[in-house]
Formats: sequence, C-alpha cells, structure tokens
Amino acid sequence: MRRFNFIYVLFGLAIWILSTGCPQIKDIIDPPPDTTAGDTLWIHEMVGTDSLFMLHSLALGHNGYVYYGVGGGTLHWTAARIRALNPDNGNMVWESERMDNIGINSEIMVDDDGTVYALGAYKLYAFDGNTGATKWIWEVPQTLPNPDNPTQDIYTYGTAGQLALTDDGNILTSTSGSGVYSRCIYLINKFGDKVFHNLNANGWGVEGPFAIGKNNMAYYYSRNINSNNLGMRVVAL
Repeated sequence: MRRFNFIYVLFGLAIWILSTGCPQIKDIIDPPPDTTAGDTLWIHEMVGTDSLFMLHSLALGHNGYVYYGVGGGTLHWTAARIRALNPDNGNMVWESERMDNIGINSEIMVDDDGTVYALGAYKLYAFDGNTGATKWIWEVPQTLPNPDNPTQDIYTYGTAGQLALTDDGNILTSTSGSGVYSRCIYLINKFGDKVFHNLNANGWGVEGPFAIGKNNMAYYYSRNINSNNLGMRVVAL
C-alpha cells in the first residue's frame, strides 16, 4: 500500500513541477528552437543557365511548397516556367513545362485542392501542386459570337490579364492587353472548360486585380471605350 502511495506522490510532484514552469523539465519536453527571429534559414539560387530572372509572382501551397515563376527574359528568350521549392531547405522540387511567354501575366494562384494556376500570354495553365504535371491548358478564343451581328463573329484573341479564384473553385480571367481586338471576361471551371464570357463588361480591359465579394460578385476597374473614363464595374459569377 505504501508503495502505491509513493507512486501517487511522485506523480503529483511531477504534475506540480510542470504546472509551475520548472525550466529543467520544460527544456526537456519543449526544447528551445535552433533559430531566432531574423535568422536567414536558406537562400535559393537560380538553377540553369537559361533562367536568369525570378518573375514577380510568389505563392505558398497547402502542402508547404513555395511557388514562383522563372524565365530567361530578352537575353535568352526562354519561356517562363513555374517552380516549386521545399520550404525546409529551399531545394527545387519540380519545374513545370514551358509556357507561351517569357514572363507570366498574373499572380500565381493556388486552389484549395492544391492546383497551381498562372497565365502566360494567351493561355491559362493548371499545374498539379505536388508534381508540377500539367493538368490542363485553356487558351483565349480566337473569335466569339457577335451579340450585335449573329452572322459575323467578333475577334477576341488578345493578351490574358488578371486572374482570380472564386469560392466555388472557378477561375476568373480577362483579356486586357494592347491591340485591336474585343476584350472579354471569362469564367473557367476547375476542369479547364469555359463557364461563361462577357464581352460587354470589359471596356478597354480590366485595370488592377479582381475583387471577389461574398455575394458572388466580381468587382473591378475598367475604362469606358467612348469617354476613356475609369469606372468601377461588377459582374455576377
């Protein structure tokens, strides 16, 4: 009986020591970190002689990977790619296929399912966030039906611009570059199929990023074709 009482006493003493923050016990259970605030944990240097430039976009995946864009610029004219880095050491995990431009025309977006999205010049790319494999590619249409003249299609093949993810996993993008063509807003689903397009919502193109509201609306700036005045517009998703 005394032996059991002694065990209970030891158990109670251990609980008391932990609750009072005894530094010796706490250091064993929760050792101090190896780094302090402000320490440089790793530096990732460019891989390959034809990839001189890190592109502006940076994104973090739910798997912890760090995604960024890389390209050769006008020195090598090497098409852009997306790379994934290991967050523990900065080593490259994968590199995507080459895109259709020396840069990327959007921020890199990561969906809840881990899919990585980025715009080239005329194409929207969906990459597997774990492997870098291409899931699908959507390209801006050459033409679309003309709402004002059913007998003549309207030319819409232009540079892709902004990119945003909706709450239901669709991708909102637009054409907004220079050139003689009709700019348009597109909603693409997670399988790479067009859900809708809007030829009348764009004016001279979407200026600045989309803002997706909780009321399932997308807000953005665009200039009026006739007056060139900048205004706020909204489209239902």
